[in-house]
Amino acid sequence: MTKKKIEDFLTNTEKEELLENYKCLREARTKSEANYFGEAVNHLLNKARQRIIKDAGIHDENAATVQSKRKALF
Repeated sequence: MTKKKIEDFLTNTEKEELLENYKCLREARTKSEANYFGEAVNHLLNKARQRIIKDAGIHDENAATVQSKRKALF
């Protein structure tokens, strides 16, 4: 069984959006910009997390562990 990455659970459009939002988050100049892009990144990572949980057939969400968000992007 090959080890899957978080990106494998996102569509191509979602991957592009995730990378773009992450770049904007890193370049954010104000706290409100950082919050906005941070929320967008978290939303997409949560989508991936839900798909991972569904794919693995895990019924207890708390039993699922996912790599740290920052590590998963690179």
